[in-house]
Amino acid sequence: SFNMGAMENKRLNIFNSAYVLAKQETATDHDFQGIEAVIGHEYFHNWTGNRVTCRDWFQLTLKEGLTVFRDQEFSSDMLSRSVKRVEDVMGLRNHQFAEDAGPMSHPIKPKSYIEINNFYSATVYEKGAEVIRMIHTIIGAENFRKGMDLYFERHDGQAVTTEDFVSAMSDASGQDLEQFKVWYDQNGTPVLDISTKYDETKKEFNFTIKQSTRLNNKEFNALHIPFKYGLINSEGVEFASGILHLKQTEETFTIHNVDSNPIPSWNRGFTSPVKIQYEYSNEELIYLMAHDKDDFNRYNSAAKLYEKQVHELLRGLQKGEEVAIDGKLLEAYGKLLIDKNVDPAFKSLALQMPTENYINEQLTTHDYDNVAKAINLLKTTLATFYKDSIVKLFSAIDFDGEFSVDAATMGKRALKNTLLTLIANSNHEDKGKILISHYDQANNMTDEISGLKNIVHNIPSIKDGAIKKFYDKWNSENLVMQKWLGVQASRPGITAAEVLELEKSDAFDIKIPNCIRALYRSFISLNPVAFNAKDGSGYKLIADKIIEVDKFNPQIASGLSKSFRHLKNVDKIRSGKLREQLERLLKEKLSNDTFEVISRNLKNSY
Repeated sequence: SFNMGAMENKRLNIFNSAYVLAKQETATDHDFQGIEAVIGHEYFHNWTGNRVTCRDWFQLTLKEGLTVFRDQEFSSDMLSRSVKRVEDVMGLRNHQFAEDAGPMSHPIKPKSYIEINNFYSATVYEKGAEVIRMIHTIIGAENFRKGMDLYFERHDGQAVTTEDFVSAMSDASGQDLEQFKVWYDQNGTPVLDISTKYDETKKEFNFTIKQSTRLNNKEFNALHIPFKYGLINSEGVEFASGILHLKQTEETFTIHNVDSNPIPSWNRGFTSPVKIQYEYSNEELIYLMAHDKDDFNRYNSAAKLYEKQVHELLRGLQKGEEVAIDGKLLEAYGKLLIDKNVDPAFKSLALQMPTENYINEQLTTHDYDNVAKAINLLKTTLATFYKDSIVKLFSAIDFDGEFSVDAATMGKRALKNTLLTLIANSNHEDKGKILISHYDQANNMTDEISGLKNIVHNIPSIKDGAIKKFYDKWNSENLVMQKWLGVQASRPGITAAEVLELEKSDAFDIKIPNCIRALYRSFISLNPVAFNAKDGSGYKLIADKIIEVDKFNPQIASGLSKSFRHLKNVDKIRSGKLREQLERLLKEKLSNDTFEVISRNLKNSY
């Protein structure tokens, strides 16, 4: 019943049961990884949070951003560094970027607050970790370690500020980090607009990078942005690479002795938490997928390729025109499927489509129905086109020996279950049998919950039987039943009334935050079409829950309230329905936690 994942009280850590209890039958691989990371996080807090702590609440990222960076590095060493980086950036893009663009946007070092609980946010934690990572990049690993040692030497037993941390890093490395401090005080996700020009006569490649943010009515101060890049020629050879230190709103760089127009690889390893505006062709993205030495950008090239195709399909749906899937994309996807040199965990991520929320956040006005259709059309087309290859690859993945949670085995399970989802989205004649067999034969929760989800989300004729079977088996295990709730709340086509009906199950207890997250956060985050139903039923359902929960758990209620941050991004009909619920909520006697979020959502001006 703990609101958070864990808490690093000195000598007595508190853990939510979801982040400490695990066995193969009841916990997924994601759960095992989360437990390892969270226990590591709270342990690391002994130094970065307890022995050296925050002078005041405005310094919260001093301990949280730094300790998230430490637990990310720990997990990267324990598992796959490339896969961990991709997963962290996916989380940042899907959650923190949206927060940074909405009414609750704030710097990682907030200037003011009504209730500090509202700043236990993705910005303070995840963006805060990216700011620490940039310092690590700027001064280097060896100097960063010296800086940490100096920080502890100076401040053990003290309550300090973010300036004290940056000063230790600057003094230990000899690097001037004064301009870098702007990251602590400026909100919004920076945008880098990049233009290039190749001069064949001079054999020069020029590129210009402009810094900005998309926040309105805010003065933008140029940031110190570390920026790794590479240039690849037509033979697939990388002939130039390095790290730039962007410090002005516009800068131009020239690379000499360039024999042909190269394909650039920008922001390698996601060096900095920025959005890149640069127009790649599909051919260039496919080329980078094959030749880029940077693992993150190989993944990112695949993701951008899917993203571009989704936008093409979306435009076609909006105009009532049929759009064909790019043949080169089809070919590249097929090559990725059968490439035996790609790490299974990495391949699992690279085969997945962008989320609906991520695509909608790129639109001035969100188009929930058509975005869902466009993503589904691309996914089903790819899955159906390669259905036989997918089934063959799925069947070939086996697991020798006993259950294991080592990185290699978890990677194989991740790939197998990604392939299962593709089978579920194809028109393969045996897909029902394959899904049922996978579900029935599962000897671990990763496979079992994946089987259940794919049946419930894709085969309506047998979903009720699968739901009952899972319930009968696991109804005495609360943590497992939370997964059962989440699978149903995220089912395409579910209505607000059906979500409310799930509350009647004995698996649900509104006093347990994990249950609220499992049911209602799944509905909000994983089912944007249903949550943003045009009749306003999704908005009313969540508003009702906010009022109910706020009376006994303001922190969880304010968390639900953040789902109403998109008032300016919805169409006129949805805007009216959403505004109606926000105004209704403000008439209630709300806690400070919830009032702050609702009032800022309603104003929605920044």
